[in-house]
This record gives sequence, structure tokens and C-alpha cells, in this order.
Amino acid sequence: MLLLTRKDVKSISQESWKYKVFHDFESIITDPLKSFPCTLGVAGFAADQLRFAFIDHDVMSASAAEQLAATLQTFVPISRSFGKNTSLVVFFTENRAIGTEGYKDIFWSLLNKLHALDSRQWPATIPRDSNDKDWEFSFAGEPIFVVCNTPSHKVRMSRYASTFMITFQPRWVFDGVMGKNAPNADKIK
Repeated sequence: MLLLTRKDVKSISQESWKYKVFHDFESIITDPLKSFPCTLGVAGFAADQLRFAFIDHDVMSASAAEQLAATLQTFVPISRSFGKNTSLVVFFTENRAIGTEGYKDIFWSLLNKLHALDSRQWPATIPRDSNDKDWEFSFAGEPIFVVCNTPSHKVRMSRYASTFMITFQPRWVFDGVMGKNAPNADKIK
């Protein structure tokens, strides 16, 4: 599965939905007046450490989940080579006005499908129950912070995107920046 850099995406036709949603994302993450809340994401974008993928299939289809799983299987093992602030940002063609609850259902459905498609064992140190306070999503043996952005997030603009979008941030990105003695931990939280 192809992982795209900013330069790769910029070479896509400007008429493509892919170029348009990336441009929307770029305008949000680089706007100094909006101060995008994820400082690690902003730093990763500025340093060209983020990687991007696009899913053309219906978001609820098996094909979409399979393509997403293949993308993660490519990204996770080489993610450290992209830099300390890397994330995988995945854009879907889905942009219906179905409300935040509708997108929440899609998000959890995709995470469950990814779990079923994961060829690696769930890490023994991570609870399997998503209601457990210590649970976190994992894929290919790697704990990952996952967040979705949607067209329905109008009030919480930090979760707004012009299309359904999921960001996968390896947990190791937070090493040294989270915890009691980490510099800027409060700002990052």
C-alpha cells in the first residue's frame, strides 16, 4: 500500500477529491489563527513526517477495511523511519451529513474490522475491553492513538474535516512528551 508524502499529494490532480480534502486538511493544520490542537501533528506536518492515504471504497464496505488494514500493515513497521512526530492520516470518500453519532458508529465499526483483519496477536499488556481505562487500539502489535474527524463536527472544530478522516498516531510518538516530568505534557494533553 502506498503511503504518500505532502509532495506526493500535491502532484494529484487539483480536480480530484483527494487533492481537495488534503487541501482542506492542510489549510486547517497550518492556519496560525486556528491553532490546531495537536502540537505533535502540526510539528509532524511541518517536518513532512506525516503520511497520507486515501480510501476510495464505501467506508462501510469490506474493501475499505481491507485497504485500511493493508495501509496500516505497511505503515506500522516503518513508521519510526518517518520521524518522531509521524502519524498516518487516512481520508475516505465518505462525507454524508449523518451526525457525529453516525460517524462514531462508522469509526468503531472500522476499528473492529481492523482488529479482525490484524494478523498479529493483541498485545498482552493492553486490555481487550475498550471500556477499560487502560485500553488503547493496537494494530500489528503496536499501540496506536486513533482519532476521527468528520464533516459533522461543527462545534468542536478540532475534530472537523471535510470528509471522514482517521489519524493513526503510534503511541511511541508520545514517549518523552507525556507523563509527570515531560516538558509540554500539559500543552499536549
